[in-house]
Amino acid sequence: MRDRRTHGAESTASARRRNSAGSRAERRGALPAEYEQALQQILSESERTTTLIDNLLTLARADSGRVSLKLEPVDLTAAMDEPVAAARKLAEARGLSFEARLPNGPCPVIGDTAALRRLGMLLIDNAIKYTPAPGSVEVTVENRGGSAVLEVQDSGIGISPEDLPHIFERFYRADKARSREAGGAGLGLSIAQWIAIAHNGRIEVASAPEGGTTFRVSIPVIARQD
Repeated sequence: MRDRRTHGAESTASARRRNSAGSRAERRGALPAEYEQALQQILSESERTTTLIDNLLTLARADSGRVSLKLEPVDLTAAMDEPVAAARKLAEARGLSFEARLPNGPCPVIGDTAALRRLGMLLIDNAIKYTPAPGSVEVTVENRGGSAVLEVQDSGIGISPEDLPHIFERFYRADKARSREAGGAGLGLSIAQWIAIAHNGRIEVASAPEGGTTFRVSIPVIARQD
Protein backbone atom coordinates (compact mmCIF):
# COMPACT_ATOMS: atom_id res chain seq x y z
CA MET A 1 0.00 0.00 0.00
CA ARG A 2 1.26 3.48 -0.81
CA ASP A 3 2.48 5.52 2.16
CA ARG A 4 -0.11 8.16 3.11
CA ARG A 5 2.60 10.77 3.42
CA THR A 6 3.71 10.05 -0.13
CA HIS A 7 0.14 10.25 -1.37
CA GLY A 8 -0.28 13.55 0.47
CA ALA A 9 2.88 14.92 -1.07
CA GLU A 10 1.68 13.91 -4.51
CA SER A 11 -1.66 15.62 -3.89
CA THR A 12 0.09 18.78 -2.75
CA ALA A 13 2.36 18.74 -5.79
CA SER A 14 -0.65 18.25 -8.04
CA ALA A 15 -2.41 21.22 -6.47
CA ARG A 16 0.69 23.37 -6.92
CA ARG A 17 0.87 22.41 -10.60
CA ARG A 18 -2.75 23.47 -11.05
CA ASN A 19 -2.22 26.77 -9.22
CA SER A 20 0.97 27.48 -11.14
CA ALA A 21 -0.70 26.80 -14.48
CA GLY A 22 -3.63 28.97 -13.48
CA SER A 23 -1.42 31.88 -12.42
CA ARG A 24 0.52 31.81 -15.69
CA ALA A 25 -2.68 31.70 -17.70
CA GLU A 26 -4.10 34.69 -15.78
CA ARG A 27 -0.93 36.75 -16.29
CA ARG A 28 -1.05 36.07 -20.01
CA GLY A 29 -4.73 36.94 -20.19
CA ALA A 30 -5.73 33.50 -21.48
CA LEU A 31 -9.36 32.89 -22.18
CA PRO A 32 -11.13 30.38 -19.88
CA ALA A 33 -11.51 27.86 -22.72
CA GLU A 34 -7.82 28.10 -23.58
CA TYR A 35 -6.88 27.71 -19.93
CA GLU A 36 -9.11 24.65 -19.53
CA GLN A 37 -7.61 23.04 -22.60
CA ALA A 38 -4.03 23.69 -21.45
CA LEU A 39 -4.79 22.41 -17.96
CA GLN A 40 -6.42 19.28 -19.34
CA GLN A 41 -3.35 18.55 -21.44
CA ILE A 42 -1.12 18.95 -18.39
CA LEU A 43 -3.30 16.66 -16.28
CA SER A 44 -3.53 14.04 -19.03
CA GLU A 45 0.24 13.96 -19.40
CA SER A 46 0.59 13.69 -15.62
CA GLU A 47 -1.79 10.72 -15.57
CA ARG A 48 0.15 8.98 -18.34
CA THR A 49 3.40 9.51 -16.45
CA THR A 50 1.89 8.14 -13.23
CA THR A 51 0.61 5.07 -15.07
CA LEU A 52 4.01 4.49 -16.67
CA ILE A 53 5.79 4.69 -13.31
CA ASP A 54 3.26 2.35 -11.70
CA ASN A 55 3.67 -0.19 -14.50
CA LEU A 56 7.47 -0.01 -14.33
CA LEU A 57 7.39 -0.57 -10.58
CA THR A 58 5.05 -3.54 -10.98
CA LEU A 59 7.37 -5.23 -13.49
CA ALA A 60 10.48 -4.43 -11.46
CA ARG A 61 8.94 -5.99 -8.35
CA ALA A 62 7.80 -8.99 -10.37
CA ASP A 63 11.35 -9.50 -11.72
CA SER A 64 12.82 -9.34 -8.23
CA GLY A 65 10.17 -11.60 -6.72
CA ARG A 66 8.97 -8.86 -4.39
CA VAL A 67 5.34 -8.93 -5.55
CA SER A 68 3.27 -10.68 -2.93
CA LEU A 69 0.01 -11.97 -4.39
CA LYS A 70 -2.72 -13.00 -1.99
CA LEU A 71 -3.61 -16.32 -3.58
CA GLU A 72 -6.86 -17.79 -2.32
CA PRO A 73 -10.06 -19.30 -3.74
CA VAL A 74 -11.80 -16.54 -5.72
CA ASP A 75 -14.51 -16.33 -8.34
CA LEU A 76 -13.17 -15.09 -11.68
CA THR A 77 -16.67 -14.00 -12.69
CA ALA A 78 -17.06 -11.79 -9.61
CA ALA A 79 -13.55 -10.39 -10.09
CA MET A 80 -14.58 -9.12 -13.54
CA ASP A 81 -17.63 -7.18 -12.27
CA GLU A 82 -15.65 -4.01 -11.51
CA PRO A 83 -13.58 -3.90 -14.74
CA VAL A 84 -16.70 -4.59 -16.82
CA ALA A 85 -18.69 -1.82 -15.13
CA ALA A 86 -15.88 0.72 -15.62
CA ALA A 87 -15.21 -0.33 -19.21
CA ARG A 88 -18.87 -0.18 -20.18
CA LYS A 89 -18.98 3.56 -19.44
CA LEU A 90 -15.71 4.18 -21.28
CA ALA A 91 -16.83 2.22 -24.33
CA GLU A 92 -20.15 4.06 -24.50
CA ALA A 93 -18.37 7.41 -24.22
CA ARG A 94 -16.26 6.44 -27.25
CA GLY A 95 -19.24 5.35 -29.33
CA LEU A 96 -18.55 1.61 -29.06
CA SER A 97 -20.99 -1.18 -28.35
CA PHE A 98 -20.00 -3.18 -25.28
CA GLU A 99 -21.27 -6.59 -24.24
CA ALA A 100 -20.33 -8.78 -21.28
CA ARG A 101 -21.24 -12.46 -21.22
CA LEU A 102 -20.72 -13.61 -17.64
CA PRO A 103 -21.96 -16.98 -16.36
CA ASN A 104 -24.68 -17.25 -13.74
CA GLY A 105 -22.54 -19.61 -11.71
CA PRO A 106 -19.04 -19.05 -10.34
CA CYS A 107 -15.71 -19.85 -12.03
CA PRO A 108 -13.59 -20.66 -8.96
CA VAL A 109 -9.81 -20.33 -9.25
CA ILE A 110 -6.85 -19.84 -6.94
CA GLY A 111 -6.01 -16.21 -7.45
CA ASP A 112 -5.47 -12.68 -6.22
CA THR A 113 -8.67 -10.68 -6.71
CA ALA A 114 -6.91 -7.32 -7.19
CA ALA A 115 -4.47 -8.78 -9.73
CA LEU A 116 -7.26 -10.50 -11.66
CA ARG A 117 -9.21 -7.24 -11.79
CA ARG A 118 -6.13 -5.49 -13.15
CA LEU A 119 -5.69 -8.23 -15.74
CA GLY A 120 -9.27 -7.77 -16.91
CA MET A 121 -8.99 -3.98 -17.04
CA LEU A 122 -5.71 -4.09 -18.98
CA LEU A 123 -7.16 -6.33 -21.67
CA ILE A 124 -10.47 -4.49 -21.92
CA ASP A 125 -8.79 -1.08 -21.94
CA ASN A 126 -6.47 -2.27 -24.70
CA ALA A 127 -9.46 -3.41 -26.76
CA ILE A 128 -11.25 -0.09 -26.32
CA LYS A 129 -8.15 1.95 -27.22
CA TYR A 130 -7.64 0.23 -30.54
CA THR A 131 -11.24 -0.08 -31.67
CA PRO A 132 -12.55 2.90 -33.63
CA ALA A 133 -16.22 3.86 -33.39
CA PRO A 134 -18.70 2.41 -34.14
CA GLY A 135 -16.88 -0.83 -33.29
CA SER A 136 -17.59 -3.39 -30.62
CA VAL A 137 -15.93 -4.97 -27.59
CA GLU A 138 -17.12 -8.20 -26.01
CA VAL A 139 -16.00 -9.75 -22.71
CA THR A 140 -16.72 -13.41 -21.93
CA VAL A 141 -16.05 -15.51 -18.85
CA GLU A 142 -16.81 -19.22 -18.87
CA ASN A 143 -15.79 -22.57 -17.46
CA ARG A 144 -14.27 -24.42 -20.40
CA GLY A 145 -12.65 -27.85 -20.16
CA GLY A 146 -11.37 -27.48 -16.62
CA SER A 147 -10.24 -23.89 -17.06
CA ALA A 148 -11.78 -20.55 -16.19
CA VAL A 149 -11.50 -18.61 -19.42
CA LEU A 150 -11.54 -14.84 -19.78
CA GLU A 151 -11.91 -13.71 -23.37
CA VAL A 152 -11.79 -10.12 -24.65
CA GLN A 153 -12.73 -9.69 -28.28
CA ASP A 154 -12.85 -6.50 -30.32
CA SER A 155 -13.57 -5.43 -33.88
CA GLY A 156 -10.64 -3.03 -33.94
CA ILE A 157 -7.59 -2.38 -36.09
CA GLY A 158 -6.01 -5.77 -35.43
CA ILE A 159 -2.35 -6.76 -35.28
CA SER A 160 -0.12 -7.72 -38.20
CA PRO A 161 1.42 -11.22 -38.36
CA GLU A 162 4.88 -9.63 -38.07
CA ASP A 163 4.00 -7.88 -34.81
CA LEU A 164 1.95 -10.64 -33.21
CA PRO A 165 4.91 -12.66 -31.75
CA HIS A 166 6.24 -9.54 -29.99
CA ILE A 167 3.21 -7.92 -28.38
CA PHE A 168 3.98 -9.21 -24.87
CA GLU A 169 7.51 -7.80 -24.98
CA ARG A 170 8.09 -4.75 -22.81
CA PHE A 171 7.87 -1.39 -24.56
CA TYR A 172 6.89 -3.07 -27.83
CA ARG A 173 4.19 -1.19 -29.71
CA ALA A 174 2.85 -2.69 -32.92
CA ASP A 175 1.86 0.66 -34.40
CA LYS A 176 3.98 3.44 -32.96
CA ALA A 177 1.80 6.29 -34.26
CA ARG A 178 -1.45 4.81 -33.01
CA SER A 179 0.12 3.87 -29.69
CA ARG A 180 1.28 7.44 -29.12
CA GLU A 181 -2.21 8.71 -29.83
CA ALA A 182 -3.67 6.21 -27.36
CA GLY A 183 -1.06 7.08 -24.73
CA GLY A 184 0.36 3.57 -24.48
CA ALA A 185 3.92 2.78 -23.44
CA GLY A 186 3.93 -0.90 -24.36
CA LEU A 187 3.83 -2.31 -20.82
CA GLY A 188 0.20 -3.24 -20.23
CA LEU A 189 0.28 -6.55 -22.09
CA SER A 190 3.56 -7.52 -20.39
CA ILE A 191 1.85 -7.04 -17.04
CA ALA A 192 -1.21 -8.99 -18.23
CA GLN A 193 1.02 -11.89 -19.24
CA TRP A 194 2.83 -11.82 -15.90
CA ILE A 195 -0.48 -11.91 -13.99
CA ALA A 196 -1.73 -14.85 -16.06
CA ILE A 197 1.48 -16.83 -15.50
CA ALA A 198 1.47 -16.00 -11.77
CA HIS A 199 -1.94 -17.73 -11.62
CA ASN A 200 -0.60 -20.88 -13.33
CA GLY A 201 -2.44 -19.78 -16.43
CA ARG A 202 -1.66 -18.77 -19.97
CA ILE A 203 -2.60 -15.91 -22.26
CA GLU A 204 -3.12 -16.27 -26.01
CA VAL A 205 -3.94 -13.84 -28.79
CA ALA A 206 -5.49 -14.17 -32.22
CA SER A 207 -5.64 -11.21 -34.59
CA ALA A 208 -5.48 -10.00 -38.17
CA PRO A 209 -5.00 -6.50 -39.62
CA GLU A 210 -8.36 -4.70 -39.69
CA GLY A 211 -9.93 -7.95 -38.50
CA GLY A 212 -10.11 -7.37 -34.77
CA THR A 213 -8.26 -9.03 -31.90
CA THR A 214 -9.11 -11.67 -29.30
CA PHE A 215 -7.16 -12.15 -26.08
CA ARG A 216 -7.84 -15.35 -24.16
CA VAL A 217 -6.67 -16.07 -20.61
CA SER A 218 -7.06 -19.59 -19.18
CA ILE A 219 -6.62 -20.33 -15.47
CA PRO A 220 -7.11 -23.76 -13.87
CA VAL A 221 -10.48 -24.19 -12.17
CA ILE A 222 -10.61 -25.58 -8.65
CA ALA A 223 -13.36 -27.58 -7.00
CA ARG A 224 -16.11 -25.30 -5.75
CA GLN A 225 -15.81 -24.62 -2.02
CA ASP A 226 -19.16 -23.99 -0.34
